[in-house]
Amino acid sequence: MATGRSAVPRIDTLLFDLDNTLVPERPNYERAFTDACAEAAARYELDLDRLREAVFTISDEMWRRSPRFEYCAALGIASPTTLLSEFAEGPPELVGLREWARSYRARCWSDALARLGVPRGATGALGREMDDSFRRRMRTACVGYDDAIVALAQLDRGIRLAVVSNGPSDVQDAKLHASGLRDFFAVTVFSGAVGIGKPDARIFAIALERIGVGHDAAVFIGDTQERDIAGARNAGLTCVWLNRPGTRLTREPHPDFEIATLLELPALVANLRS
Repeated sequence: MATGRSAVPRIDTLLFDLDNTLVPERPNYERAFTDACAEAAARYELDLDRLREAVFTISDEMWRRSPRFEYCAALGIASPTTLLSEFAEGPPELVGLREWARSYRARCWSDALARLGVPRGATGALGREMDDSFRRRMRTACVGYDDAIVALAQLDRGIRLAVVSNGPSDVQDAKLHASGLRDFFAVTVFSGAVGIGKPDARIFAIALERIGVGHDAAVFIGDTQERDIAGARNAGLTCVWLNRPGTRLTREPHPDFEIATLLELPALVANLRS
């Protein structure tokens, strides 16, 4: 449904957010954690829910004390995503975290296991096993929303598609590949690769430049107000808010259009192009 401007230029490009737009973020993390850690946890009779909560809580607490926390927060990089990235590429501020990230992950897992009663002498090896398994599982088993592939496949073939997402490039790209969505997109722009995060207008400008299109011919689709709607507004883009939970906005900025599922997108885009 329309919520803002009604006059929209003919568009030929769609920019998508990734997390909680094309792929569910937290459920994928939790599923990967369970799949990766169940066998090892059973050996020590550990409760998986308690272990996951301990790992995620400790990772967040340690991340907030990390040497690049403020910089990464501006890029939308947060825990528990930080447990998954190698920080092997991107701006120097991120690549500089590569060695730190190894000790960070080891400490998160070791402290969480100790909190649940695993003897300190065993936490190191067990933590490394779970860490490796968790990261490997996320690279291969991330799933997209049921409506994502269906909606993308229904879009006119003449429409160019891109992803503009906050997060480390290795993690975000792995999500796209594992979910089967990567081949839909000609361009991907991740904050961890370019050193700029939503809602900064410059990350959208990078995507538009790579595609070779102006902002008046593009529409952005995302789920958050503070990063996606605000970012699209900052960049002068028409914005479609994907509001899966049916949240009511009580303050600015507001989107141009609102949908409850991606299945509504093909018809909306067709109307905008007619």
